[in-house]
Amino acid sequence: MQTCLYMSGTRQAKGPVQTKRRFDVKVNKASRTMLSKVLMGAVLGAVALAGAPAQAKEWKSVTIALEGGYAPWNLTLPGGKLGGFEPELVANLCERIKLQCNL
Repeated sequence: MQTCLYMSGTRQAKGPVQTKRRFDVKVNKASRTMLSKVLMGAVLGAVALAGAPAQAKEWKSVTIALEGGYAPWNLTLPGGKLGGFEPELVANLCERIKLQCNL
């Protein structure tokens, strides 16, 4: 057996040193009732959401607004059409994902 000194060496104890529990939690009946209601609500909410359909809207066309005032990124051409890097990028992306894009 080991000898353990504690409290500045004034006492000796044999075996493991017993310490006080620091985090004793006392749960009364009202707390247990409230906890069970909260947990039941969480479970019912999870069950309700699990039954919801997980379908996204299928997009056919998208409208994208550009300012047309920051050359060379986006600018308004003399014919009133948008030009620059951003409209070209948007057109390329829409072509890749097969959507009709309105600028």
